[in-house]
Amino acid sequence: MSELVDDLKRATDLKEQGTIQVFETRYTLGACKYESALNILEAYNLGSTGRECPSEDEEYRALWTRALEEHAKLQLSCFLNIALCRLKTEEWMKVTDAATEALRIDERNPKALFRRGTAYLRRSQEPGGNGLWLEEAKADLLAAAKIEPKNKDIRVELEAATTALKQQRALQLEKASAGDSHKEVRNGFAKGVLYSDADDNSEARMKRLIQEAGKAVASGKYVDALGIYKRAIEAAALCKPGPEPMLEIRNGAGECSMALENYERAFTEFEACAEYAAELAAHQAKANAWEKAAKAMTLMGKIAESKSAHEKCLAAATKCGDERLQQVSNDGIQAASDPQNIAISSSATVQSINEKLEALRGDIDNLDEG
Repeated sequence: MSELVDDLKRATDLKEQGTIQVFETRYTLGACKYESALNILEAYNLGSTGRECPSEDEEYRALWTRALEEHAKLQLSCFLNIALCRLKTEEWMKVTDAATEALRIDERNPKALFRRGTAYLRRSQEPGGNGLWLEEAKADLLAAAKIEPKNKDIRVELEAATTALKQQRALQLEKASAGDSHKEVRNGFAKGVLYSDADDNSEARMKRLIQEAGKAVASGKYVDALGIYKRAIEAAALCKPGPEPMLEIRNGAGECSMALENYERAFTEFEACAEYAAELAAHQAKANAWEKAAKAMTLMGKIAESKSAHEKCLAAATKCGDERLQQVSNDGIQAASDPQNIAISSSATVQSINEKLEALRGDIDNLDEG
C-alpha cells in the first residue's frame, strides 16, 4: 500500500509541476511533466499485476480500492491536460492519442471528446487533410454537445465541422459532375479539398494565407491566426519567397503570441523577424523587432535575455538613427542591469503564476475536481 501511495504522491507532484508550466504557457514542458506522471502510474493500469491487491484483509482492500480510484482520476486528468497542451502546440496526432486514452477511462468525458474532435477538424484543414477526419471530428463534437449542450466552444467547433463536411460533399459532387478526377477520392470524400490548397501554387497560397491571418487578427481570433500563419510558413518553405514576406508572417505570428501572452514564442518570432530584416538591410525593421523581443523577455522575467535584446535593438536603432528606440534601449539595458529589478521580476513571475491559477482553473483539470 505504501508503495502505491508514494507513487500517487510522486505523480501528483509531477502533475502540479506540469500545471505550473501551462500557466506560464510552456505547453511542451507541461505535457512532458504530465507524461512523466503517467509513466509512474503505468504499473497500476488495468490488467497489470501491480493492480492486484496484495492482501485479503477487508479494510486493507477498501483502502487499496480507494487508492486505485484516485489513480484513475489522476491518470484521466493527465491525459486531458496532455491533450490540452498538444492542442496549444498544434500537434494534432498527439492530441487525438491523449484524448483517446482519456476516453478509455471515461468514455463520456466531454473535454476529451471536444479536444479530440477539434484536433481531427484541424488535421482535416491542413494540406493533404483527409475527409474521414471530418467525419471523426463531427462525431466527437456531436457527442460532446449532447453531454454539454450549452457549451459555446463545443457548438462553435461542431458548426465548423458540419459546414466543412457540406463543403467537401458539394465540391466532390462538382468535381464528379465535371469529370475532373485529379483529386484522390476515398470512402466518398475528396482528399484535402477543404481549402483547395492543391489548386494554387505555393506562393499564391502563402499570400492568401497571409490575408486570411490578417482578417483573423482583425477579428481578435489570435489562436486561429497563429494556425494560419503556421500554414503560411509551410507554404513559404516550398516557394522560398525571400525575406520580405517572411518578415510579415513572423511579425504577425509574434504579435498574435504577445496577445495570447505566449511570450516565449513571441520572442522566437521577433528574433526571426530581426534576422529577415537584416537580410533586407532594413535597420528600422530590425530595431523594431528587437524592441518587441526585449518586451517579450521582460514580460517573462528573463532579465539576461531582455538585456541582450535591448543591446541588439540599440545597435540597429543607432544605424537607422531612431532616437526614440535608442532611448528605449538604453533605458531597458539600465533596468536589466539593476539587481533590484531582477528581484522584483522574480517576485512578479511568482505572482503571475498565482494570478493565472484562478484565470485558467476551468481549462486545467485538477485531481480534486475529478
